[in-house]
Amino acid sequence: MTVPVPVFYIGGNKGGIGKSMFALMLVDHIFRRFPSKKILAVETDLKGFDFVNCFVPKEDDNDKFKDEFTEKYKRIKIVTVDLRKTGGWHSLGNELKKHADHVIVINSAANQLLDVEENAAFFNLVRDKLVLNYISFWLVDKADTGLELLMEYFDKVGSAVVHIVRSLKSGPPEAFGRLLTADEVDKEMKKRSGLILDFPALPKEDLTKLDVADALRGARRPFDEAYATMDFSSQISMEVWRNCFDKEIEKIIAEVLSGTEPVQSAEESHS
Repeated sequence: MTVPVPVFYIGGNKGGIGKSMFALMLVDHIFRRFPSKKILAVETDLKGFDFVNCFVPKEDDNDKFKDEFTEKYKRIKIVTVDLRKTGGWHSLGNELKKHADHVIVINSAANQLLDVEENAAFFNLVRDKLVLNYISFWLVDKADTGLELLMEYFDKVGSAVVHIVRSLKSGPPEAFGRLLTADEVDKEMKKRSGLILDFPALPKEDLTKLDVADALRGARRPFDEAYATMDFSSQISMEVWRNCFDKEIEKIIAEVLSGTEPVQSAEESHS
């Protein structure tokens, strides 16, 4: 019996709503909770945050740090694919085939799967041939826009599971309106067993209003390495933020990866 390859696709109908940060934290979650799983992190939004480079040591790191960093994250394979270039989608298909023994996380540019009709047809056939268990996290902001694009995405990905993620950097949950209450969206979500999730906003330092996550977002580091550079209170804020993220997605990820190994608790994985 063929075991489906788990593929998590992070998309959305616009840029700047947190797709790359969501992808980074999803890889972080799988890395911590499933310590024997290999992960393929795929970046296709080359004009954005480029989250996969967080898992590469920097040129000015000392040799000892580079060696320890490389050893720690050796389970994570990173790939960048420019889907806007000729042959980009074929490259992605080949990478998925090559890493069929990995958990795959794909970050996309806004509306990328919908750019050309043939892209969706090609990717759906890759899904069928490789027996991919394809789950989407579709990020939205509080603006009452994007309904038509979301419905088009539903149509392009067939019967695949789609979870809608409210990006709380744009406002609190109660600020999200028409997009999430539309009858057609509700019908599609029930058909796909999709959930509405919240992606918490990165914490702010109360007095300066600066992100305490600058080391995470600006220095291009994984969570643990960014965490180690922060002061005590910032570390507490970041732990609260990561715990909130874990609680939103842990049941989904555990169900997809069920039977692979025991899932560690947040406390165990951070100790």
